[in-house]
Parts: sequence; C-alpha cells; structure tokens
Amino acid sequence: MKMKTIKSRMIAYYTLLILSVCITAFVFIQMNRNWTEHKIGEVSGQTLIAIQTNMQSLFQNTDKYSQRIIASKTIQRILEQNNNTVDIAATNRIVQNTLFEIVLAEPTISSIYLFPQQGDYYSLNNSGLHLQTSNIRALSWYKEAIQKDGAGIWRMNGGGLFAQTSNEEPVLSLIRTVNSLYTMKPLGILVINIPLSQVENSYNQSLSKGTFDLMVSRPDVPLVHFTDPTLLEYSKSGNVWSSMGTNRIVSIHNERYLLSTSELDQWKYALVLPTKVLANSDESINRNFMIIIIILCLLFLSASIWLSQTITRPLMRLLKSMIGMKIGKYKPVVLLSAPSEIWWLQKRYNMMLEMIKQSRQREQEEQRVRARLELEILHQQVKPHFLYNALESAGYLSLSGNKQSSYHLISTLSKFYRQSLNSGNEVVSLQQEFDITRHYLTIQMIRYPDLFTVEYELDEAVEQLLIPKLSIQPLVENALYHGIRPTGQKGHIRLAARLNKMAAIITVSDDGMGMHTDQMTQLSEGQLLEQRAVSFGLHGTLTRLKLYYKNNFSYKIDSEYGKGTIIQLILPLQMKERE
Repeated sequence: MKMKTIKSRMIAYYTLLILSVCITAFVFIQMNRNWTEHKIGEVSGQTLIAIQTNMQSLFQNTDKYSQRIIASKTIQRILEQNNNTVDIAATNRIVQNTLFEIVLAEPTISSIYLFPQQGDYYSLNNSGLHLQTSNIRALSWYKEAIQKDGAGIWRMNGGGLFAQTSNEEPVLSLIRTVNSLYTMKPLGILVINIPLSQVENSYNQSLSKGTFDLMVSRPDVPLVHFTDPTLLEYSKSGNVWSSMGTNRIVSIHNERYLLSTSELDQWKYALVLPTKVLANSDESINRNFMIIIIILCLLFLSASIWLSQTITRPLMRLLKSMIGMKIGKYKPVVLLSAPSEIWWLQKRYNMMLEMIKQSRQREQEEQRVRARLELEILHQQVKPHFLYNALESAGYLSLSGNKQSSYHLISTLSKFYRQSLNSGNEVVSLQQEFDITRHYLTIQMIRYPDLFTVEYELDEAVEQLLIPKLSIQPLVENALYHGIRPTGQKGHIRLAARLNKMAAIITVSDDGMGMHTDQMTQLSEGQLLEQRAVSFGLHGTLTRLKLYYKNNFSYKIDSEYGKGTIIQLILPLQMKERE
C-alpha cells in the first residue's frame, strides 16, 4: 500500500512536470518581452547609484570644507570681534587667505561668503557673483538656518542672496550658521557656492548621451530638471516620487518609460529611459530557447525516474525496519553499500537502533532493580522484630490466663499481615491503608495498655485513592516509638485524610516529645531523602512516595520540642494504578 502511494505520487509529479513545460512555453513569450526591460532596469539602477554616489561625494566634500571653516580659530576670532572697531579691508584679506588655505583652490567651490551677526560681510569670490542683498535677515531661509543650529541647508543662488543674470552661471549654495566653539551661540552665517557646471560634471560621465534623462531635487531646491519636455511636464504632477526606491514602467502620452528613483539625505534622484530605445527580441531566440527547455525537461524526467527509484527502495527497507522495531526487532538495515547520503542515513539509523536497544535493556534492568528495591523497603517496613514481640505478648497473655486478649492480639496480627502483604500488590486504596494502620495500632494497644489513644478521620471522597502500601504505618510507628514512649506519659495519635481541591492531604500527628530546631533542619526535603541516618521510617516512606508520584508529591513536617509533631503528605488524586 505504501509503495503504491509513492508510485502514484511520482506519476502525479511527472504529470506536473509535463504541464510545467507547457506553461513555460506559454509564459516564455511574456517573459522574453520583460527580460530586456528588467536587465536595462538593473543597468538603470546601477547608473542611478553611480550618479547618486558622485553627487553625494560632491555634497559631502562641500559640507566637510564648511566644517573646517567653522572650526578655524581665525574665523572664530574674527566673527567674535566688534565689526565697528576693526579694519574691514584688512580683516577681509585675512579671511580670504584663511579660506584659500582651507579649500586650496578647490575647483568645485566657486565662492565663499561669511556674514557676521553685525556689520559687513567677508568673501572669497572667484566667479564674479554679485550680491543682490547683504541683509541676510530679510531672506526667507534665515530663520530656518538659525533653527538648524549649525546643520546645513541647500538653496539655488543662495536662496535670493545673489543676483541672477544671463551672464552669470547659477550656483548651488550650502548655508549654515557659524556657532561659537565655546558658547555655541551663533556668530554668523557661512555660504559656500558650487557652480552648476561642477554639479553636471559629477553625473554627466555616468549618463549615456541621448538615452537617459535625469532629475535631482530637494525640498525648495530644484537642482536638475528633465530635458525632455514631456518628462518635464510629467514631473510637475508629482507622480515621479510616488514609489521611491523602485524601478517601474510608467506610461506618459502612450509612451512607455523605465523610471528609477532613490532618495538619500533628502536629495531625490529620478532616472528615466524610454523603452522604445530597447532592442526587440529576436524570434530565433524564442525557438532555440524552447528547444533547449524541451531537451532539458526530457533529461530531467529521465533523471527523476532513476533518482526516485534509488530513493524509494531504500526508504521502503527503512520503513520495514521501523515497523519491526515497534515489536522489539532491532535488526540493522542495509540500504546501500557505497558512501552517499543514503549510506550515512543507514549508518546513523543503525547507530540509533543500537542506542535504542541498549536504552530499552537499561530501562528494563532499572525496572527490575527498582522492583527489588521496593520489595526490600517493604520487607524492612514489616519489621520482623515486631512479629516476635507480638507473639511473645500473645504467649504471655495465654500463660496469664487472659485468653480473650491473647486471641484478640493474634487475630488482629493475622489481619494486619494479611492486608499488609495484600497478595504482593504494591498499591492499595487509602481505606485499606487505614485498616492496616488500625490493626497495627490495635496490636500496640494490647501490648502497651494505657500508653496512647488514637483518633481516625477518613474523608469519603478519598477512600478509594490509590497509595503505595505501608506508606502511613511507618509514620504512625515513628509517632508511637519516637514521640509518645520517650515522654513516659499517655499520649494521643491522630490519623486523618481529607480532600483539598485537586490533592489529598494525609496528616499524622502526636502530642509526644517533638524535635529540636537542629533536628528539624535535618528533616528538610532536600536532606531527608538523602540522609538515611536521620530516620529510616521517614526516609524509606518518603523515598517510595517520591519515586511513585515523581514531581507531584510533597510533604510538610512541623514539630516543637515538648509539644509534638505533625507530618502532612500532599498526594495527587489518583484512582487508577500507575503503569
């Protein structure tokens, strides 16, 4: 049945493969149409990254020079001076020399202007720019520059600072405040200008002539515009930036364009390529590609049939071995003789099989050892010397003529051993455990008249609760021999069992000698189960209960010297014997 299912799956797989070939043939035409656009899209994206990298390098270099100017001690000292008391011409020469030393005649920077908070301005101008106004406080960007607190803003032609004539080349201006290095208060405004030709040089080498069209802008800074009137009109609609950081096809006036966009440091870049410049796919490529696909599918089909056979047969042998393992047959499996993935699977499986076999053997041995240990503990709890003493007491009563008491003792002793042995069963109901304990205490009352009284309280809800045999009698024996007898006075033993939510609580208490604080420390759960010398009765009983209930068992011991001891066992509700 398993083999038939695998074969049917393989047939379905082959059918799916043939269907895939047909679908591939149908879809390939569409894929071929988009393939060229996709590859050109990758080229467009790489071109856009190159343009973005070059322009960002230009912007970052300009920002670096502005930071060096701001950090110049000479510039800081001059801006901190009162311009009404200095020689403007001499100071301007100092400023020019300082600026020239910093930028080292950097070709990408055409001019630099410094505007103190009060007074005239200083400049290093190699481009012939003319100021339209020196009152920078009246310009729209002044408040923004102050609020930036030293961060730069970009504007075309200084945002109205410079006069724009037909003979002058437009400039891109970096504007930022000059703050005191000590007080961080504004000392003035720094304006660095980059000719637009330098900006064009940073991206022209990455553009293919007559192919790509570029647009670069920033809020309030339209730096580079599309040259194609159609694209320029489209850019005004704002749809260029609708999907930032993607390559997509857009349709403008029934023409398809490949549009790539990205953004970095608030600069937005758009690169456009008309799809009509892309070469059409050759029909011969379609035919050749289809032939190759069909040949490859036939080869793949043949290889799949052979491969499926090499996998299916070893797996079936492995499955049979697993089924045999369920019924105890741990026979190693032989799948392949040559090293391969299946061979390693075979080796690991056989190793696992041997480990499981050994583990099962160890588990069975541990169960046998545990059974012997439990039987040994049971024999220890029966206490042969208790039988001897009981029989001697019965004989003494017979010699003294007290036949009724002697009969009662022997009869009760018979009931005690009959129930405590319980035909070899390990667990009994709580009702039976109470009866065993009651017979034991009856025997002790006959042996030691007027030594103690006993009180029983068994909740009906827990009468049928299963418990390991002789779990209560050793605790009662401890209460009698170690609690009441050492006092030399008549004592009282109370045995109770009640239901508390999802657990049964069994209590054994006495008003005997009790224990000192150091003895109570030794009776903590962590030590009691390890220290047999503390109390064999407690140790044996609690160890058996711990093994039987595992983590569901707990106990409490409360004792005060001269006032007695209380032992509580908290057992889970269990009406069916554990396996």
